[in-house]
Amino acid sequence: MQAEALAGLGESERAQRTIAQAIDVLKETSHPRPLAKAYRVMARITGRRQYEVAAQKLLREVAL
Repeated sequence: MQAEALAGLGESERAQRTIAQAIDVLKETSHPRPLAKAYRVMARITGRRQYEVAAQKLLREVAL
């Protein structure tokens, strides 16, 4: 949520750092769904499709 707010304020670099830190924590401690959501936020902030692909992969694994 903080990363999205920062991105909305035009603070792209801070937003990317914030969501990257969240992803690092979620990789170690979280269920795949919150991690997938974080990857989707990263995809929106950076415009990089690789993060959306990672989110989709995680959600497919959960569905199995």
